[in-house]
Amino acid sequence: MNKYPNLPNILTILRILLIPLFCVFIFDLKNVGIYKNSHPENLTIAGIIFSIAAITDYFDGYFARKWNQVTSAGKLLDPLADKILTTSAFIGFIEWGFIPGWTVVVILTREFLITGIRSIIVEAGGKSSGASMLGKIKTFLQMTSIILILFEWKTLGVYVYYLALFFTIYSGLDYLYKARKYLKFN
Repeated sequence: MNKYPNLPNILTILRILLIPLFCVFIFDLKNVGIYKNSHPENLTIAGIIFSIAAITDYFDGYFARKWNQVTSAGKLLDPLADKILTTSAFIGFIEWGFIPGWTVVVILTREFLITGIRSIIVEAGGKSSGASMLGKIKTFLQMTSIILILFEWKTLGVYVYYLALFFTIYSGLDYLYKARKYLKFN
């Protein structure tokens, strides 16, 4: 028995609980989609909430490895929390007019596809690997782009977003290639 409470899972749950609060500000419920009449300070508040959530993502992984507190719940909830948090931001950015919707469809397609492939691998008796270095770069770039946009560095944030989009596609193709032996369609 570990002498520490399962802090990684607590941090993941905290991240999940921050998502609805983040959404209140990213969706600027008074004036969704009308930027000039909207409340830009809501983006800053959303940025603070998102930054706190992003920090919990780093520390839950760090403590899970350091204290050997990797759990099945954590393996499921951690990436799920990341996907819900980043997707919430991206959908908010569509409404604010910062990014086109088709790019978010590409990102969501990759995420659903990889999650499905991981299930196929486990079902086939294989071992589903954690995030690859490409996947970690993708997540880092996605979160960085979100923070830059929320803190009013929109131009740089959008450039980083498109770099994240590239790594989203590239890491997805890399994962597909590595999982090809499990993807037999016969």
